[in-house]
Amino acid sequence: MSTDKETLNKLKRVLKVSNSIKMEQMRDMLDLDTKTFNKKILDWAEEFDFILDRDYIIINKNTVESFINQLDKQFEAWDKMETTKIGKVEGFESNNVVQLEAQSLKVEEEDLEAKNNLEKEAEKKARREAIERENKSIVINAQQKFNKRQWNEAINLFKKSKEICSQQGWSDGISYAEKMILEAEEKIREAEERAKKILPFKGTQISQFEADILQELENQLNKQFNFVTKFEERTKMGFCVENNQITGIGLYDCDISILPESISNLKSLQKLELSANKLTTLPESIGNLSSLEELEFNDNKCCLALIEEIFLHFLLFFLFLFLFFFSLFPS
Repeated sequence: MSTDKETLNKLKRVLKVSNSIKMEQMRDMLDLDTKTFNKKILDWAEEFDFILDRDYIIINKNTVESFINQLDKQFEAWDKMETTKIGKVEGFESNNVVQLEAQSLKVEEEDLEAKNNLEKEAEKKARREAIERENKSIVINAQQKFNKRQWNEAINLFKKSKEICSQQGWSDGISYAEKMILEAEEKIREAEERAKKILPFKGTQISQFEADILQELENQLNKQFNFVTKFEERTKMGFCVENNQITGIGLYDCDISILPESISNLKSLQKLELSANKLTTLPESIGNLSSLEELEFNDNKCCLALIEEIFLHFLLFFLFLFLFFFSLFPS
């Protein structure tokens, strides 16, 4: 293998004393075929920072020693293998191919791992955003219930929001839910106190709680209620009372377009006159009037949806009564 060593020594001298070398000259010195040399020179250029300038190889003096050392080691390995030079170069190529394949596989694995991490992060973000939207919807609904004096429903919704915020570690959401629950509970206690307190109102006596509801209606309509001893058809701005509880309200031709939610808190209300108004819908809470027996709403701008809504409320109520009484009898 003296020829190989002589060739290598000659190449080393050229590389040390010159800044460049012709590609053809280097190929001949290494005794490589054109295809093998072209592939190798690209790999060496990348690894040792050589510059390929047309027919010349511009040598990087900072890396030339490393390049020569690698050739030394490869030529020693060739001598031990006792093969032809072409065989040695192919072995050299094989080792590089294996290394490149291993590196490529590692890069692919890293890319796959990075892609999986990105997908997981995207899924977490999507779940978090969905939970945020759900919680926001619950809080808005709870606030609406609170403003409509539906305290118990508001409390249940705020408790649900608090549970979500606790699971997600949202301290601000937890604090807000707890604050609103306390306020709603305080409102319930106040309402219970007002319900117990009987006071004079419009020539009769009713609870302060129900008086507040009538006063809210008066403020909305800018009209005053009158106490009536007998509830008749087309009663206008009148109300009747039994046992200190409002049992009838007449709002005939009062130019009402929106019925307040608070009216659904009159648990003893039996008759409600809403004819000749501008109602197009009723609050969902109207179904809470469990004592209601008569509801007049003729000559309104009501649509079929309103009629269906009213019918459904009372259908469900009477279905509940039927099932309740049916359960009292043995099978």
